[in-house]
Amino acid sequence: IKIKNDQNPILFKNRVLNRIRIYNFIFNFMHFLSIFDKKNFKKILFKSTPKNYLTIHARYLVKSKLYSSSVSKKRNISVNELKKILFSIRKKYKYKKIIIVTDINGFKYYKNLKKNFSNIIFSKEISSSFLGDAKLILNSKKYFQYNGGGIGIFALFSKIPFLYSFEDHTALNNEFFWIKYSKFTSWQNINQKTKMCSSVDAFVNEII
Repeated sequence: IKIKNDQNPILFKNRVLNRIRIYNFIFNFMHFLSIFDKKNFKKILFKSTPKNYLTIHARYLVKSKLYSSSVSKKRNISVNELKKILFSIRKKYKYKKIIIVTDINGFKYYKNLKKNFSNIIFSKEISSSFLGDAKLILNSKKYFQYNGGGIGIFALFSKIPFLYSFEDHTALNNEFFWIKYSKFTSWQNINQKTKMCSSVDAFVNEII
C-alpha cells in the first residue's frame, strides 16, 4: 500500500471519499499492519495508566431513539450472569474496586447488584460519556468482557490485561481470529486472553 506524501494522508482515500465502506475489513487489515509495520502499529495502540481497580463490561442494549430498527439482544447479559461473574472476580480479587462499564439503560437494569457486593461502582456514576467509559477501561488493572458490545475494542487495542469472551462465532461479523479461537489479535500479549465461552459458567472458569 502506497501513501503519498501529502499533508493529510487518508488510508484507502478513494474508498473513503466515495463513501464505500471499509469497516468490514479494517480490523483484519490491522493484523498485517502489526506484523509488517510494527513501528507505526505501536502508534495505534491506546496508551494506559493502570490504577488500582478492575473493569467489567455489562451490555444491556434496548431499542431507543438512537436506533432506526430493532436491536440485537443476543449479546446482552442478564443480572444473574453478571452476578456470577462478579462473585468469581471478587473471590479472586478480594479487595479490588470493580467498575462495571455500561450505559444508562444497563445502569438502571443492573444497579440493584450493589446490594450484593461491596466496593463496586457503575461507570455511569462517575462518567457521563462513551469516551469517559473508555478511559476507565484503559486505566484499569484488568478488563473482563463476556459477550457485550463494541466498547471492548479499547481493551483489544491496548496493552492492558484482559479476558475477552465470545459466546460463539456468530458474535463476530467480519473479524477473524489470528489463531483459531485462541488468539483474536496478532498483537495480543501473554496477559491478554480471548476465548470462545459458550456459557457464563465457562467464562467464569477462565477468570484468574
